[in-house]
Amino acid sequence: MANLAIGKPAPDFSLPAWQKNAQPQQFQFSLSACRGQKVVLAFYPADFTGVCTKEMCDFSDNLSSLKNLNALVVGISTDSIDKHKKFAEQYDLNFPLLADTDKKAGELYGVKVPLLPHRRAIFIIDEQGNLAWQKVELTALFRTEAKEIEKVIRELS
Repeated sequence: MANLAIGKPAPDFSLPAWQKNAQPQQFQFSLSACRGQKVVLAFYPADFTGVCTKEMCDFSDNLSSLKNLNALVVGISTDSIDKHKKFAEQYDLNFPLLADTDKKAGELYGVKVPLLPHRRAIFIIDEQGNLAWQKVELTALFRTEAKEIEKVIRELS
């Protein structure tokens, strides 16, 4: 696992992204461009799988509460932009889905698994670009609910 420390700068990365109802819908996401707001990096194994779909739909359903806390939700998996587009459209997900097809961002955050997709993990980056909170699941069967993330962000403020 990467050596990430709370309060230290979060590793920066840039990845292709898809966001339903955004202009343009396909774009390049850069973590460093998000300074001034909190970022919830939600690494997940794969689009269209049971737990991942529930997790991403939960974030989508609670998006306005997280936005009210000045937090941007970003989903990251090893799936392609085309698959993210279909996933976002089918489940009406309206936040960026990033395509970490080469697993470089996953490696930076210690969620890369050899021969498998990413581990499920949540990282909260503060307005200055520092790691504020993290939770990495050892198995993909467990997920963190958006309400828990909302509570953590309130406690960090």
